[in-house]
Amino acid sequence: MMRRFLNLVTVLALLLAALAAPSPGHCAVTITAAYVATAGGGLNPNDPDWNSATQYTVPLDTVISASGMPQMLPSARWRYLKVTVMHDGTSIFFRYQWPDATQDISVADGPLFADAFAMQIPYTGMSSIAMGNQFEPVNMIYWRANLAAPQNIVSGGAGTVQKSPDSATLPISQSQIWANGTWTLVIKRPLSGAASLAGNMVPLARGKYYRITFAQWDGGNQERNGVKLVAGSWQTLFVQ
Repeated sequence: MMRRFLNLVTVLALLLAALAAPSPGHCAVTITAAYVATAGGGLNPNDPDWNSATQYTVPLDTVISASGMPQMLPSARWRYLKVTVMHDGTSIFFRYQWPDATQDISVADGPLFADAFAMQIPYTGMSSIAMGNQFEPVNMIYWRANLAAPQNIVSGGAGTVQKSPDSATLPISQSQIWANGTWTLVIKRPLSGAASLAGNMVPLARGKYYRITFAQWDGGNQERNGVKLVAGSWQTLFVQ
């Protein structure tokens, strides 16, 4: 009887652990946002505190079709994104690096498009990587090389992407460097707080798991709007 009880306890513990962490997809990784008490200088991509966090590699292996369906590419067409995340208990810093042969920082009416990047987190545990859906919207932070600041985006699926009404006043900041054929982008946002309470930014809490995915636009390759590469499954973000 005691053995059966212990087996039941073990099964329940495993089920609770599985529910706590989002299910991974193909090529998915668990990205730990390291707690670094002195991480306040994280907007500097070369700050020594970055050495306290682990760098992860995420394949950008998928395109989104005109109908909003993800389509995985042959591996020869994948791009690889390097992701490092740390926080100081108040703010969280995301450092992204990816190869790009040209620095595209202008937008014009002709075939001239700026490089861009987005990180996406669903408001609830489940949603579509293709910009969410009407029942399970997603929150994105969108960076473009020619913009003065990142934009906070709310989306309920293809065709519904829009800046949140308070995007211009949210405490989101960035630093960006292009050098030697590589973009390095750091995005800083609050873990939680008044901005999150308004419902426009997903709040993040220590000890919790979240789904996250990424998109990247190569302006020199005429990529814009729906033409981009994305991580074709939800990755897992764990806030230490």
